[in-house]
Amino acid sequence: MSVQRIDIARLSDLPSIRGKRFVVEGGEEIVLWRTESGVVAARNMCPHQHFNALHEGRVADGTVECPMHGWTFSLATGKAVVGSGCLTLYPVHMKGERILVDIDDGSAED
Repeated sequence: MSVQRIDIARLSDLPSIRGKRFVVEGGEEIVLWRTESGVVAARNMCPHQHFNALHEGRVADGTVECPMHGWTFSLATGKAVVGSGCLTLYPVHMKGERILVDIDDGSAED
């Protein structure tokens, strides 16, 4: 596994009540949320029916609700609160105002 640290956005680019979708190299869709404890990054796909609009989901009480069928996930753990499954979360690093996300690029290390 090879992990890439990608500079995705500025903190000021994120809305305070919704997620924001970013497409990174290779076409991977990442959603970033601003929470009380910091920034959360996840694959922009609900594990229920692989619907890629989590960035449009309602955020409340540390959770995000998929707008398709209402499945709800903890932003702290990625685990389902309503429904089942788990979001793919990515490690986030801050460098000043910049948001950096570690993403597995799917390749094997030599």
